[in-house]
Amino acid sequence: MSVELPAPTAEGLHAVGQAYRDTGMRAVVAPMMADLTVYQAIPGLLDALPAEHRALVADLRAAPAATSLAACQAALRTWPFDRALVRPGIAPTIPLHCSDEFLVGCHTLAKDFDVPLQTHLGETRTQAVAGRQRYGRSLTAHLSSLGLLDSLFSAAHGIWLDDQDMHLLAEAGVAGVSHNPMSNLRVGSGVAAVRRMISAGLTVGIGTDASNTSDGQNMFEAIRLCAYLSRIMDVDPDRWLSAEEVLSAATVGSAAILGMDWVGRLAPGWAADIVFLDLAEPHFVPLRHALRQMVFGENGASVRRVMIAGRTIVADGRVLTVDEAALRRQAESAAERLALANEPARELFGLVVGHVGCFCLGLMRQPLDMARRIDA
Repeated sequence: MSVELPAPTAEGLHAVGQAYRDTGMRAVVAPMMADLTVYQAIPGLLDALPAEHRALVADLRAAPAATSLAACQAALRTWPFDRALVRPGIAPTIPLHCSDEFLVGCHTLAKDFDVPLQTHLGETRTQAVAGRQRYGRSLTAHLSSLGLLDSLFSAAHGIWLDDQDMHLLAEAGVAGVSHNPMSNLRVGSGVAAVRRMISAGLTVGIGTDASNTSDGQNMFEAIRLCAYLSRIMDVDPDRWLSAEEVLSAATVGSAAILGMDWVGRLAPGWAADIVFLDLAEPHFVPLRHALRQMVFGENGASVRRVMIAGRTIVADGRVLTVDEAALRRQAESAAERLALANEPARELFGLVVGHVGCFCLGLMRQPLDMARRIDA
């Protein structure tokens, strides 16, 4: 989910695709976009701001739906990369932040070009409550009424989904739900009910989300947290996620959500995507149960080699396709440029953040028939 402001462009999306291709990684490149601001998206938020602050944000506008959809159509029509390695996708960021017309337009593009569509569904309690206020039903039920739920659709996070939501998703045959345990904990969103999703018939994958919400991209950490968090969701050990289930979610489950059903298993006819680990590392000594020791003990220190599509990308801890020192310098330069460009927005944010946070906290305290947090 790349972000380009004020709106995605074909050139920008192709540039992201080029970076993944040059690196040698598999990816789905999907622009994260919306046509409503947060002040338009959450009922009552704008009116809750002090008058002087309300005037500052009332005229803010997201890019028009037509602008974003046209850019995506151009990028999809001219996609220059092998889709087996780098695929395009569509990512209307959060249903509340998108008009119905925009959501339907995104779904139409996904169908026309046969690409995945993902949205942040039920990530926060605020979204769940505000969705019911705005639509009179859950966000999942609203997406279902718009016809968005199909095999191309996947949900990110899915924390604040109730059993009915999960069954709606499963019955529609959606690609699945991306579980992001590090981000969910870091942002304080809650704990996803992964066992209930699996029991409902949903495919679950595991993601890291972005570094700004997870403080890293370490999949081994995400895998371990997925297993551990299931232990606070149920007192019955038989319902805890096993090492085997978690590894399956992180491999074939995650690949299925990306629409890559030839990835994630070491078997004839499957892609040669392999991570080689050194079993001499301390957490594998003595070797008693390699899979469990990997899921519960690995942190990336054992990785010696990474192969993608039969091509070695990492060897002896070094990325072979990227000049890491040059890339680091470019990243630092870009960060300085973006910090300067975003300074006015940061100043505005500083003025309203306390009021917005207070309002959203009030929404979170409204009754909702599910528990995804431990609140004292």
